[in-house]
Amino acid sequence: YGEIKLKIKYSNYSVLNKCRVKYKTCLLTNGVLKAQKNKIKSLGIEDLFDSIFYARSNGIENEKPSSKSFQMICDYFKCKPSEVIFVGDHPINDIQGAKRFGMTTVWTSEFTTHRDIPSEADYHIRDLSEIKHILGIK
Repeated sequence: YGEIKLKIKYSNYSVLNKCRVKYKTCLLTNGVLKAQKNKIKSLGIEDLFDSIFYARSNGIENEKPSSKSFQMICDYFKCKPSEVIFVGDHPINDIQGAKRFGMTTVWTSEFTTHRDIPSEADYHIRDLSEIKHILGIK
């Protein structure tokens, strides 16, 4: 599925739903708008997030790791970058971009072929369920 590498397992649905009880959640993805929308619909994950952002909607030059893509999140939720925990699987587009923008970063190796842990990442998880420990969710 290209940019969206979410191999959603049933347990991930549960984790995301638990996160939504305490936190706002969103998905930020790069790629051709129509293709990304079709992928999200095919995966059936629209209802797992409070909002879904398509970075390319502001032009290809504004995709991750551009700060403009991360700014969309802060503008929508009316928050500061320091109030966002960004979970990603790409060392440059996700981790480096979010970190440079001032967000706390969590690198997950669950959905990626990149195996070197980005040094910029504040946290590393192997499975999305581990995010509960970082967020203090049972």
